Amino acid sequence: MEITLTREQILTPLNQIIGAVERKMTFPILANIKIDWRASEKRLVLTGTDLEVELQSSCTLDADLNEDASVTLPGKKLAEICKSLPDESPITLKLNGNLMHLSAHKSQFKLTTLPAAEFPAVLMSEANTKQLKITAATLYSLIQRTHFAMAQQDVRYFLNGMLFDNAGTTLTAVATDGHRLATNATSLEVQESAPWQVIIPRKTISELLRLINPDDTEIEITLTEHHIGFTSPDFTLTSKLIDGNFPDYRCVIPKDCDKTIAIDRDILKQALIRTSILSSEKHRSVVFHLENNALTMTANNPDQEEATESLPVDYPHEPLDIAFNVNYLLNILSVIDAGLVELSFKDGESSLLVHESSEQSNTLYVIMPMRL
Repeated sequence: MEITLTREQILTPLNQIIGAVERKMTFPILANIKIDWRASEKRLVLTGTDLEVELQSSCTLDADLNEDASVTLPGKKLAEICKSLPDESPITLKLNGNLMHLSAHKSQFKLTTLPAAEFPAVLMSEANTKQLKITAATLYSLIQRTHFAMAQQDVRYFLNGMLFDNAGTTLTAVATDGHRLATNATSLEVQESAPWQVIIPRKTISELLRLINPDDTEIEITLTEHHIGFTSPDFTLTSKLIDGNFPDYRCVIPKDCDKTIAIDRDILKQALIRTSILSSEKHRSVVFHLENNALTMTANNPDQEEATESLPVDYPHEPLDIAFNVNYLLNILSVIDAGLVELSFKDGESSLLVHESSEQSNTLYVIMPMRL
């Protein structure tokens, strides 16, 4: 088995799949990537997995291959070797026994291989398969505007991921950690015959954000009972689903917020950044005081330091004080579009509702208040 290709030919698909390579070394084979030579297609297919997520990408080869072949190589080591080589370096891979000889110019490497037959595959059942096509830009927007609200290592395991809620005419992405909620919806051109909900693991969402180029490229979503797959011209990602019941997010969205202020996103963001400098490192609390058409933001810390900032707003209601984690609001302001953002309140003990003023926006955020 011998093949020659350029550094860029192998490095591009290698970078796409390396995120799925197991870092904890649970099983030695999971530290490897699988390389398939497909002679009839003149393609080199690379696969990485950690048993939860499987990523696959490929490159086209100029040279003819005599026969199909498969082998596994240490993924991180191969990636580091290829990155360290000069641009456009010709790379020759030659298998000799259980060693892969990699040569490029005057550099020579020998990598230990493991049998491809031992490499695990994430198999998607063909029974009860559902499919959905969506543009890469739409999918990227769905998860980019909501992913930050996912929980991390929460004992409520179903919160350590993102809900995809297909209601037939709309697809909604939802994330929450119990203290905040983020939702983003998009209309579907082809109506689904039956609604469905799935919870996608946090790592899968992170990999999608890394891989997706937000353009008009079409991505096909394939759903089975226990897996979900995303297929684009550049990669194929297959992931296990989280088995659990996601909370009814619609019940969390406040319906009775009767006080709303509209403020420029960038002005509010910069004011919050300045105010938060003196907030408590532990609680990151900032207090909003609304009165006489003014929003006053205050933060302090155990060292008795304090920051105050005031902004003019249209607020003709009775005075209101509400406190919340400033990072939660800054996360939101970092992913929404520039322009006016609306903050809606009921009182100082009820959730804050955040959304863009644009009528075209289908994004909503909820932040739980902190005790004053």
